[in-house]
Amino acid sequence: MIIAISKDEPWWEKTRAFANDCPWLPGRRLAERMSKNDFLDWEKIFIAVHGEDVVGFCVLEENGNIPAKFSCSPFINLVYVGEEFRGERLSKSLIDAALDYAQRLGYKKSLSQKRAPRPIRKIRVQEDC
Repeated sequence: MIIAISKDEPWWEKTRAFANDCPWLPGRRLAERMSKNDFLDWEKIFIAVHGEDVVGFCVLEENGNIPAKFSCSPFINLVYVGEEFRGERLSKSLIDAALDYAQRLGYKKSLSQKRAPRPIRKIRVQEDC
């Protein structure tokens, strides 16, 4: 199941703990940002949930600190899925949920890590986070 969360939701602390325990350094940076609630009101963290556990995440944010030459917002950032759940296309599901949300906000394009701006439904998804 994919869920969009923000600060005052029950999954926030579980997600922060999962990101903090993640072996990937950007995950720990996400946990720090979550501790400070360093997000705009419309920005969301999308999580993959298995039972009562968070097993993956991605962030839809304004620009992800990307270079100014890529003037495209929003930015899909920090896509991560725990090793035991890789290969189940959860990263694609996370990104699709973020793209759907961006479209509902009225965005026509999005930028994802390591990619140039493209129409919102044509972003290629890498399965290896």
